[in-house]
Amino acid sequence: MSKNTWSSFQCSRESVLQRFQEKSKKAQADLTAKSTAFQREVAEYQKGAATLSADQRAATEQRLARKQQELQTYNQNASAQIQQEQGNENAKLYDKIADFLKGYAKDKGYKLILTYSKANPTVLFGDESLNVTNDVVRILNDNYKKDKK
Repeated sequence: MSKNTWSSFQCSRESVLQRFQEKSKKAQADLTAKSTAFQREVAEYQKGAATLSADQRAATEQRLARKQQELQTYNQNASAQIQQEQGNENAKLYDKIADFLKGYAKDKGYKLILTYSKANPTVLFGDESLNVTNDVVRILNDNYKKDKK
């Protein structure tokens, strides 16, 4: 596959990744703001703890412990939600490619189209004339550009 073809195909994936990077940055900024507010609250408590009764200290410490737990839960939930959405988008992209390949294989008379990855090679050798990657990616890119209009 040529580098330009692969780079062009990345447009669809990059737009998805960009959306999730923006969501991730927003969630991180929100978490940072909440953490900073919590740390300020803890510092204020520590400053004035000596003037509080034992019951007031215990109640404040319980409230702060709950807030800390809520902050951790918020962080975990935000991360899980972003990962879930990213997984859903990846599944949509995979399904779109798989659906396209069904029609492509039928049109070209192919009975099988294999995936290839250097990280996890299932094909050790293939005649380059059998490689349909450039054609597939070119058509997917054209379809992506049409969908964007």
